Amino acid sequence: MRVRGPAGRVRRAIAATAIGCAALGTWCGVASAGTLAFDPAVSPRVDICQWNGSGCEQPVVATFTTTTGPGSETVRVDAASSLYIVNWHTDQFALTVGATYRIVASLFGAIVGSADVQILTNGSAKNVTTGDDIALVDGKTLPIKFRIEQGIVVNVAVTPRCGGASGSLRSPRLPSR
Repeated sequence: MRVRGPAGRVRRAIAATAIGCAALGTWCGVASAGTLAFDPAVSPRVDICQWNGSGCEQPVVATFTTTTGPGSETVRVDAASSLYIVNWHTDQFALTVGATYRIVASLFGAIVGSADVQILTNGSAKNVTTGDDIALVDGKTLPIKFRIEQGIVVNVAVTPRCGGASGSLRSPRLPSR
């Protein structure tokens, strides 16, 4: 998707859907505005829900922020790797084997990345988009790693010069909880 940034420069915003990051050894999503620097100063949120093919089943399975999360697990900065990480301890949740779960990373309420994983009987997970198996650390934990770069555009306000109605264009919203 292409969006216009300040001073008319074109910036890319990549909403990663199930990008496997072999170098990181896990699933990761990228919210990028091109080749800008990593932004460690924002407060992303990660939601996990059971996916029915067109939307999230309610209630969501888990929500992680930089201050709260199930089992005291929170989204944190890995400065050395220039990314955010949160560990999903799947053994702490009543998950359905064979079901698809959507992992959504968001910023200011706008989705910046997502991945669909399927829980398998052997204690691993599968990337629904690519069909690749995703190894679970210690058979129970999926590290969720993602990068947000400085300058990502998640909200664009539009106000006409000649009066009249005004509006706001937003990235896709998170499922309601």
